[in-house]
Amino acid sequence: MLTFLLKQSQYTSAVDKEDYENAVRLQVAITAATQNDVVGKVMSKLNKAIEEGRFEDATFLRDNTGAGLVEWWAGVSQDHKDPYGHIIHIYPEHGRFVAKSYNLLATAKVGTPFFEIYVSNSKDDVYQEQVLSTYELNLI
Repeated sequence: MLTFLLKQSQYTSAVDKEDYENAVRLQVAITAATQNDVVGKVMSKLNKAIEEGRFEDATFLRDNTGAGLVEWWAGVSQDHKDPYGHIIHIYPEHGRFVAKSYNLLATAKVGTPFFEIYVSNSKDDVYQEQVLSTYELNLI
């Protein structure tokens, strides 16, 4: 996903600089990367459905693909052993949604992988999600 975002940023920069030859090359690379990426397609379809006001389609994608989870989430445990809580960041990466947990203590750690959601679809746009738990949260 980072490479994808970098290419999008380079594309925007090329267009701003009116470097259209480079912009076309980057647009082709972006298109090629997203054609084989189910999660990229889902996010594109979701954004397009929202832009076009097709909210039923957007709701379907949000609820059936994991796309509705893309966001920063914060929570405080009701367990007295974890009085600090956690922040979880869920973001799309090539072929999956990744969740990382951040402890609210100032530990200067990069997020701990928490779970991943893999999305696949059939030719008739039936989506299947599979959640893979990567690590348990260490609560202190």
